[in-house]
Amino acid sequence: MNKEEIMKRIPHRSSMLIVDQITAMGKGHIEGTYLVRGDEFFLDGHYPDDPIVPGVILCEMMAQVMAVYCSDKKVTGVPLLAKLNNVLFKNIVRPGDNVTIKLDIDKDTSRLVSGLGKILVEKKVCSEANLTVVIC
Repeated sequence: MNKEEIMKRIPHRSSMLIVDQITAMGKGHIEGTYLVRGDEFFLDGHYPDDPIVPGVILCEMMAQVMAVYCSDKKVTGVPLLAKLNNVLFKNIVRPGDNVTIKLDIDKDTSRLVSGLGKILVEKKVCSEANLTVVIC
């Protein structure tokens, strides 16, 4: 699924859409990718001489991929990040990195989805979190 197809499923646009494609999606699992180009708004000033992707942006990447997963539900509404638990940042994500975003879903009801998300670069885990998205 490319960026245009993703935009048909979730409300994020322009500089805040930080998923380039969905590479796998099935019952209980979804994967996406994002190439950190280096010109993103969140890198400006974080840090000027050594830019790294902020942890909050890594969490947003996971939430957006989960929102795409929620888009297959029969209910209508906006997918919102409701909870983050056990967030870990293990390795730095930098400009030029091709990020893989993986989510394994452990709870899936009509309006709530939760699971374990991971951010990887070259198969190395950079961040992980348990997250919950609610459709409002």
